[in-house]
Amino acid sequence: MKFSRQIIRVLLILILLAFICSSGDAISGGEISTQTQIADSSAKTSRGNLSAEALQRIRVLESVCAQDLATPPRGIGPLAEKVRGSLLEAASSLAMTLKPSVAIITGFWIMRNEIKRPDGTIEYLGDASETDGPVGTAHLAAGLAHAGIPMRVVTDKPNESAVRAALEEATSGIGVTVPLEVVPWDLPNESAPADGTLDKQMEKARSSIASIVEQWKLIKITHVMALERVGPARSDGRPHNMAGADVSKYTAPLHLLYEAGGWTKLAVGDGGNEIGMGSLDMKLINKSITNGKGGIIANAIPADYLQVCGVSNWGGPTFLFALALLRPDMAEQLLAGLTPEKDKAILQAAVEKGPAVDGIRGTRELSVDNMDWVKHAELLKQLWKAYRKGNSIN
Repeated sequence: MKFSRQIIRVLLILILLAFICSSGDAISGGEISTQTQIADSSAKTSRGNLSAEALQRIRVLESVCAQDLATPPRGIGPLAEKVRGSLLEAASSLAMTLKPSVAIITGFWIMRNEIKRPDGTIEYLGDASETDGPVGTAHLAAGLAHAGIPMRVVTDKPNESAVRAALEEATSGIGVTVPLEVVPWDLPNESAPADGTLDKQMEKARSSIASIVEQWKLIKITHVMALERVGPARSDGRPHNMAGADVSKYTAPLHLLYEAGGWTKLAVGDGGNEIGMGSLDMKLINKSITNGKGGIIANAIPADYLQVCGVSNWGGPTFLFALALLRPDMAEQLLAGLTPEKDKAILQAAVEKGPAVDGIRGTRELSVDNMDWVKHAELLKQLWKAYRKGNSIN
């Protein structure tokens, strides 16, 4: 895997250099620019200028997104450093595809948790979709669809309502719709016998996934991204949450869909247990994740291009900013929805209509990963600053 990743890096660099040095390009004042035409079914569009400044801005975007702002810190810094440069590679892969078609896999169910208060009352937390995942997916899907790139999103049945609500809010007012495909999966019924239930669930899910795979091959999906989607761990082959709990009963095997085709595999994660983290050494994850559960939760599924973020939701907008720098002809459409107002509206839709809960607090409120929305709004401002000026983190 390491060898093939090095080859991919070299090939991308060579292709980028070929674009830069193609006919008629000028090199002056230390800045390199290029303009090339790509054909699609109806028109030719300019890729615009690929400059050293643009590449630097993408590096800053990657650093902004990788900030470990959790309380306490999760320890993702070494993971992000290990895949530094992947944002450029992933965005370049899409930018250089003649007829891109993208699918995103997302959705993470938060198990029910009972908390006994000092007064003796019981508070029930969780038992809903997580707010991390649907928001970043909705931003990314809406931006790509608005720019004319065919899009679709996949989740499992428990997470359908939260993902759908986020998608509908993100695409409202821009004249596009993004299909949502749902793999059947029933949440466990604690009062019913469990014998054979998980096996039956798996059979139904595998059949649904097989149908989706065939459809994706027919419509020529080129890129699939897993964004905050848990998958099997290297420790035992089962999906785990950050606390190390086995969440198999709540999680359809969407990693089978991710792995099934020859499409380019992108991934965004923030904890080590997400699909794509199989690209990283298990020892690094175990050593880095501060809660001591890294060795249990480390995901087994690798990606072609993995982006490690402080919060997975941030990966959606960050990818759009990077792609806009590589494809300035698409920038207006890609970035139209990246406003604080729209971001808050997407989160609110997921929370209210999902419902969705903060994955750490377990509560229905405008927060993600134990951070109130205002903190995420500030991060979005930092991304805009990096995109426009290439300035470093505040």
